[in-house]
Amino acid sequence: MLFSIKFRLRTQNHNPTTNLTPIYCRITVNGETAPDIFTGVRCNPNLWSVTKQLITGHSKEVKEDNNSLENIRTDLKNLINFKDENDTAITIRNKYIKKDIPPPTLTQIFERYIVECKEKLNDTEYALEKKTIEKWYYSLDHLKEFVGENRKLSSIKNGFEEDYYTFLIKKGTMKNDHAVRNVSYLKSSLDYAVKLKYLESNPISCEQFRKDPDKDIVYLMPEMLAKIEVMKCEPIFQESVDLFLFICYTSMDNNELKVFDYKQHIVGDAIIIRRGKSKRFGSKQIIPILPKTRKMLEKYNYKLPIHHTYTLNRYLDVIEKSLGLPYNLTTKVGRKTAGMFFLINDVPIEIVSRILGHKSVKTTQRHYADILNAKTVLDKTKHLM
Repeated sequence: MLFSIKFRLRTQNHNPTTNLTPIYCRITVNGETAPDIFTGVRCNPNLWSVTKQLITGHSKEVKEDNNSLENIRTDLKNLINFKDENDTAITIRNKYIKKDIPPPTLTQIFERYIVECKEKLNDTEYALEKKTIEKWYYSLDHLKEFVGENRKLSSIKNGFEEDYYTFLIKKGTMKNDHAVRNVSYLKSSLDYAVKLKYLESNPISCEQFRKDPDKDIVYLMPEMLAKIEVMKCEPIFQESVDLFLFICYTSMDNNELKVFDYKQHIVGDAIIIRRGKSKRFGSKQIIPILPKTRKMLEKYNYKLPIHHTYTLNRYLDVIEKSLGLPYNLTTKVGRKTAGMFFLINDVPIEIVSRILGHKSVKTTQRHYADILNAKTVLDKTKHLM
C-alpha cells in the first residue's frame, strides 16, 4: 500500500493583518487523494519548510504547533495502518474528522516515544549517541518478543513490570542492570502515553527494582605503570602497550583514540575533545599533554595506531599475564588509572574530575575514595615522619 501525508499552506486564505497562513493536511492512498483537512495551525509563510514539513524556529509557540502537526500525522498513520480492505483516502479522512482513531498499541507508543522524544533531539545539543538510540530499539525488540505487536495499552496493569523483568532475566542474555534499564525505558514510554492522554495514569513502577551496587574500580599504581613502560614486547604487542599507556596518561578511551586528529584536537599543550551523551554537542574536556604523552605522539608522528577495542584488550590480556596481575588489564583500567595518576600527583580533584569528563566531583570522589583517604592520612601525618 502506498500512502503519503503532506502538509501544505493554503495561500489563498492568507491573513495579511496577522501575516498568518493556515496549514492543511493532504492524504493520498494508492494514488487517490482526499480533500484537504484543516489542521487548526497557522504560521508565518516565511517560516514554513516544505522539505522538512514543519515550521522553523525555536519559540514555544512554534514547538507547540509542530507537535500538533506531528500528532495529526501519527493519528493518520495509525488509521492507515489499521485500515479496512475497503478503506480509501476519503474514508480515512472521514474517520479522522470523526476522531474514530484506534489508540496505539504498547509497542507503537514505545516506538513513537523513541522517534518523537529521542531521535528528534538530533542536531541539537541534547542529541544522543547512535549507540544510545540503538539501545532503545533493542529494548523495543525485547518488548515485542514479550507481548507481540498488538497488546493494547489499556491491558497493561500493575505488576506487568515484574513479569517483564522476570522475562528479561530468564532470557539468559541479560543481567540485572540491563533488565532494570529496559523496564525503566518501558516506564518512560508509558509516561509519554499519559502525556498524550492515551492513559489516565502510568500503571507500572520501577521503585522495586535496584541496580547492582557499583563495583570497586581497578587501576594501576605508579610502580606497575613504571614496569609497563620498560617492558620489551614483540612489535605486534608494542602498539597495544603504547596505546594503553597513552590512555593512562590522558584518560581518553579507545573510541576517542580512533577519531583522534592532532590537527583538530591539539591546541598548544592540551588535547581538547568533547564528551557527554552527544559527542557532537558534549562539553569540551581539556587534557594536558604530559611529557610522556608528547613523547608517544612524536613516536607515531602524531598519528596513533588504531585497534578495535576487542583486539586491544586481547593483546592486553597477554601482557597482563606476563605481569602476573590479579585482574584483567583493559582499556577501562587504563582510563581509571588516569584518575589515580593525576590525583596521586597532587592535581586538585576538581581538575581531575574535569579531565575525566565526570558530570560531578562526587563521582570522582566515589570512584577514588581509597586513594583520597590514603592521601589525606599521609598529608596530615607527613610532619611526623
